[in-house]
Amino acid sequence: MCHCYKRLSEKSHPKNTVHPVIRRGRKLLKMTEKYYASDTGLRNVSVGGAEGTDIGYVLENTVHLEIIRRGYGVTSRSYYSHEIDFVATKGKDIHYYQVSLSIADGRTFERESRSLDLVLDSYPKTIITADRVMSMPPNGIRAVNAVDWMLGDG
Repeated sequence: MCHCYKRLSEKSHPKNTVHPVIRRGRKLLKMTEKYYASDTGLRNVSVGGAEGTDIGYVLENTVHLEIIRRGYGVTSRSYYSHEIDFVATKGKDIHYYQVSLSIADGRTFERESRSLDLVLDSYPKTIITADRVMSMPPNGIRAVNAVDWMLGDG
């Protein structure tokens, strides 16, 4: 592919930036921004093809785009060094999302739910995963299949 075409494609399909926030008590601290491709096909071309693509990243990127499509603003947060992938806000509506390719492994499940457990408010908290069969996480955290969530069934 011609490099000039890639440059034009990148300009016409910009990346979305998530501005993360670290909360320590009442203090808010900034941390490194996260970037998500507006078009994952163009992203694959720019990184040399889809082979070896991190499917977990693609899932997280797709969830990010869906949250935006639903009209939410998106940030990420960190509580005591545990990151929350997406904090979606629309007016007074807030929703916390963790994205993981699989939570079947107990350690992965614990890691993904730990950051949501640290949030003490009562807004919805959801883990989105490619897994089909899931047990209900503790403390009111929902786990949903990514396809079901995108179709509005989760």
